[in-house]
Amino acid sequence: MKKDEVTKENLVRAAAVGRQLLNENLQSGWSATYVNGWRFLNRRVGRAGDDFLLRAAWQSLLGIVDNDPEEAVYVGGYTDGDGEPLTGANSYERRFAPGQEPPVDAFWSLTMYANYNLVPNPIDRYSLGDRSKDLKRDSDGGLTIYIQHDSPGEEKESNWLPAPEGTFNLFMRMYQPRQEVLDAKWVAPSVEKVG
Repeated sequence: MKKDEVTKENLVRAAAVGRQLLNENLQSGWSATYVNGWRFLNRRVGRAGDDFLLRAAWQSLLGIVDNDPEEAVYVGGYTDGDGEPLTGANSYERRFAPGQEPPVDAFWSLTMYANYNLVPNPIDRYSLGDRSKDLKRDSDGGLTIYIQHDSPGEEKESNWLPAPEGTFNLFMRMYQPRQEVLDAKWVAPSVEKVG
């Protein structure tokens, strides 16, 4: 159907304003609880009901309508332990002390994104988790993940999650999470800048 120029211009403007509104909604605290720099989505995730702004933000920007929290919880990380935005200009570590990996009854993963898309990288690795092959444990049994643009070196590359040069965010997915995750009481370790 043909539209006049005024209608076309207004639709373009509405799309731009709508995208900004969705971004603000997704980044706001009203639909999330922040724990140690990680954004735990509201327990209503997967159950937006008539909250069309919330549903639109989840579907349009994240490309998903989430599972019910009892099935899976996705927490987003946008800042380091000092509250600074994550960027490939820095190197980071995320360390799980022994026995402190995500409390789940199925599995967990940590995935790299830039602008809500997977990040192309030289080793074709987009996530790491408890099912990743060849992860190396720390000497005390803990687990350190190296998050940076350049390789951390051959001895650490099995635990490297490649980052883009610019800003990025992380999503930790926890399947069949235990109650402390559902209640946003599990303190996920922050992403710490190193070097």
